[in-house]
Amino acid sequence: GVSASTLVPPRRSGGAQGPPGLTIAGVRYSSEDAAVLLQYTIAIVEYTQLCGPLQIAKERLQNLQDEIEESERMEKEQEIEPEEPQISLLDHVEEEEEELGPNDLPIIQGEVDRLQEEFDEAVMEKHRLENELHNCHERLRAATETIKSLREQELLWQQSVEENSSNALLLANCIAASAFLTYCGPMSLDARNSMYEFFLHVCEHYGLPLPNKLLYRDITLANFLYTDVQIKQLELQRLPINPVALDSSCFVMETMSNNSWVLLCDPTSRAIPWLLDYLQDGFILTKYNDLKSQLETCLTEGLSLILTDIDLQQLAKDTRFDHVFRRRMSFLTGKAPFKIIVGSHEVECRPGFRLYMHTTCLPHEVPDEVAAYTAMVNFYQDRSGIEAELLDRFIRLEKTRVQDERTNLAQEKISNMERLALLEDQMLNLLASDTRLLNNLAVTKKLADMKKQFDETQDSQQKIEVSEAAIRRNCEQFRTIATRAAVLFDASRHMREINSCYQISFDQFLAVFDAAIKHSERASTDTVVDRLTYSAYMT
Repeated sequence: GVSASTLVPPRRSGGAQGPPGLTIAGVRYSSEDAAVLLQYTIAIVEYTQLCGPLQIAKERLQNLQDEIEESERMEKEQEIEPEEPQISLLDHVEEEEEELGPNDLPIIQGEVDRLQEEFDEAVMEKHRLENELHNCHERLRAATETIKSLREQELLWQQSVEENSSNALLLANCIAASAFLTYCGPMSLDARNSMYEFFLHVCEHYGLPLPNKLLYRDITLANFLYTDVQIKQLELQRLPINPVALDSSCFVMETMSNNSWVLLCDPTSRAIPWLLDYLQDGFILTKYNDLKSQLETCLTEGLSLILTDIDLQQLAKDTRFDHVFRRRMSFLTGKAPFKIIVGSHEVECRPGFRLYMHTTCLPHEVPDEVAAYTAMVNFYQDRSGIEAELLDRFIRLEKTRVQDERTNLAQEKISNMERLALLEDQMLNLLASDTRLLNNLAVTKKLADMKKQFDETQDSQQKIEVSEAAIRRNCEQFRTIATRAAVLFDASRHMREINSCYQISFDQFLAVFDAAIKHSERASTDTVVDRLTYSAYMT
C-alpha cells in the first residue's frame, strides 16, 4: 500500500528534504483524473490517521465517566457507614477546625478557589471533547455516506482514467481520425470502410499502442469528435444521425480539418436541405448560374454563401474565386476585416464568411483545377439512412402528436445531459481541490447534494429513454412504408448510370412520397405502399 507520508504535500523548509513524495500538484500536471484518485486516497489516509486521536479521546472520556461513577459509589458507601465513625470523624474534623485560626482563612479560600478552577476547567474540557467527538462522528458519517454514494461513479471515473492513462493510447485514434478527414472525403462508402481498417493496420504496424476502444470498430468518428449532447442537438435540428450521415457531416462540421472550402458532390441534392437545417440562418442560398453580387455581399457582411448546381467547368475558369479559394484559413483564424481581390476589384471581407459548394457531379468527375483547391465530399446516404429519414418524415406528416412528444423528449434529454455533464465537472473539481472531506462538513454536504441532484437527473433521463423506446415501438408499424420508399429511391438514383436524364433529386422524390401518403388511405399501410410504388414508377 501507499504510506501517508508519500501522499501529503512536502513541507516547505530551507533544510534538506527526504526523497520526493507524490504531490497533488505533480499528479494534476500529469492528469486531472489521477489527481482525483490521489485526493480520494489522501482522504482515506487522513481518515485512518484521525482514528487514533479519536480513540484516545473516547478512552479519556470513558476514564472520566469511570472516575465519576467511582466517586458516586464512594459517596454512597460513606453514607452507609455507622454513625459512630461519622461522629468520631466529625469530632476529629471539629478538633482540626478548632486548631485553625482566622489567619488560615485566606489560605483555605485560595485552595478552594484553585480546586474550583480545576473543576471548571475539567468540565469545560469534557464539554469540548464531547463536542469534538460529536463533530468527528458527524463528519465521519457524512464523508462515509458521500463516499458510498460516489462508489458507482468512482468506477466509471477509474475506467475513464485507465482508458486515457497516457497520451500514447490516444495517438492511434487521433491519427486514424485525422487520416479519415484528410483523405476519405471523396471516397465511396465501401472505400471508406476499407480505409478504416488500413489506418488501424498502419498504426499497429508502426508499433503505436492501441487503446481498448478503437475508432471505427468500437466507437464511431462522430462519437470520437463530438459529445453526446452535440449529436443529440443535430437530431433536434432534424438532421440524420445514422453512422453514414454522421461521417459525411464530420467533413462539413470540422472546419479546421483542412485548408480548402468544402465541395459537396451529391447527385440527389440531399446535402442542400442538410446545409439549410444545419446553418439555420446567416446564409445566402443561390445557384451558381444566378450568382451576381451575392459573393461580395457575403464577403462584406460575413455571411455564409451556399452555391448549388455548380458548373465545374465554368468554376475552374471563374476568376472571382481565385483568392477566395486560397484565403480560407484567413477567414477561419482572422479576427479583423481584411481585403482580397474578387474578379477585377478589391473587396473588404469579414472573417465570418463561409463558402459551401454543391454539385451534382461525382468526385471523379470534378476537374483537377477545382479539386486542387476544394475539399471534395461524397455526400452519400445509404439505404438504411434513407429509410430512417423517410420514417421520420411520415411521422411528422401523419402523426404530429407523436412528433411533438418526441421533440419535447429530445429537448428535455439534451437539458438533462447538459446538467449531468455540469454536475459531474463540479464534483470532480470539488474532489480535486485541497479541501479535506473529514475536515469540512459544509463541503461534504455540498458534494452529497450534488450527487443527489446527479442521481435525480439520471432517473429523469431513464424515464425519458423509456418513453422514447415506447414511441419507437409505435413507429415500427409504419416501417414497411419507409422501407419500400427507401428501395424506390435507391433504385431511382442509380438510374442515372443508365442515362443522366433519369437523375432524380431527393426533394423530387419527397414530393412523390408526400403525395402518395396524402392521396391514400392512412389506416392501411399496404395501400400506402402500393400507392407509393405506383407513383414512383410513373414518375
